[in-house]
Amino acid sequence: MKANWRIRGFARGGFEDSFRYFQPRAGSRNRRLRVLGHLLMIVSWAILVLGLVACTLSTDTFDILVIVALAIFCFAVLKFLSEACHTLADMADRQWDIRALLLDMFEKQERQQEGEKS
Repeated sequence: MKANWRIRGFARGGFEDSFRYFQPRAGSRNRRLRVLGHLLMIVSWAILVLGLVACTLSTDTFDILVIVALAIFCFAVLKFLSEACHTLADMADRQWDIRALLLDMFEKQERQQEGEKS
């Protein structure tokens, strides 16, 4: 009985009747990936700052060049990984939204076919 109510739309009404799975106001479903991206960004900036502080403590020119090169390289790699985490989270959210919309469209087509048969 409840399944028939859901299909006919008695349980919901208005705009929500046409969208069951798609929830545009829902937050990101990939919070851990986004938090990892933020953490990597913080660590990359910390490495860059610590590298620059280590340069002020060093006296040899070659050591300064090595420390700066290593700090910039580590910063670039971690910043790239941070951006990759954010991009993957965005792509996964979009994929989830597309999946939800397709499920809604499929359910709507089933309801229309059932309505045409009866």
